[in-house]
Amino acid sequence: MRTPKHLLASKDNIELLNGAVAIKVASSYPEGFSEWYTNFQPDYSKEAEKKCCIKILEDGLKPLPDSLRNKLQDLRLLDIDNRFPDMNEEQELCQHFIATYLTN
Repeated sequence: MRTPKHLLASKDNIELLNGAVAIKVASSYPEGFSEWYTNFQPDYSKEAEKKCCIKILEDGLKPLPDSLRNKLQDLRLLDIDNRFPDMNEEQELCQHFIATYLTN
């Protein structure tokens, strides 16, 4: 599937709004695109599946033994205790999804 460049949503222009991925500045796109994009995401994109996988990963990291957690932190590969610094896990998961899966 080819998508015209002007219809690709920039990761800098995406936010989590009421639990849904949405366009921050709709004026950057053709009229109606923002609403279409928000409605498209839950049913047709892999957003929900990817966010679920990220959540499973994050939940799986929490019970790791201290020795492994410390080793990962010493290697600067992971800081499990500071994964969600703003204490808004849903927003943090969304930002992780955006950074990981959206490339433009």
